[in-house]
Amino acid sequence: MPKKKPGVPVMRKRLLAAVENTPEDALFLAGLAVNEHEDFLKGLCLNRSRYFTRAQVLEQIERSAFQVFPAIPGFDDHLLLTPRLYVWKDSINRSQRFPATPEADTYTHVQGKSNPYYDIFFRMDTERKTIVFALGERKKEISVTEHTEWCWKLTRRDLRCQNMERLEQSFLDPFWNPIAVHIGRKALGIKPAV
Repeated sequence: MPKKKPGVPVMRKRLLAAVENTPEDALFLAGLAVNEHEDFLKGLCLNRSRYFTRAQVLEQIERSAFQVFPAIPGFDDHLLLTPRLYVWKDSINRSQRFPATPEADTYTHVQGKSNPYYDIFFRMDTERKTIVFALGERKKEISVTEHTEWCWKLTRRDLRCQNMERLEQSFLDPFWNPIAVHIGRKALGIKPAV
């Protein structure tokens, strides 16, 4: 089995820009080492999770001795702010601000249940068998292929599903709608900020 590549460290300037591009009331999932003799530089250790506010994360970045923020060895989605404190990268990436979506009232808006800033706009056309995703200035129309074995699967050419009615039901279901956001952002080519 090939070894996993280590996570790419994040420069201070890029991390600050990413956190500053989040709303004032955004919350970020962080982990604090519990035992004083342990830290995350050697790997994941016993920690306590909690949410940090945007101001708290910015303060930790400013106070940190790191100029380049590494990931915890073996955990690329955990970005170290200090040797004893990490922040989950997706909590930063999923809270990024986007400009207002033009014609937003013509789309259906869905957002993740645990993060209101993790959202997407979509519009389905059952006659033409297409779906349009939009967020900010980005917009993309994708053809939909029905009667497949997939509940939803985005490919380079289309979005595959069993049928459009069930696809729309799952996109609107509060339990499954983070999938709609994930698929929509992937279709729009939105890259992670960190």
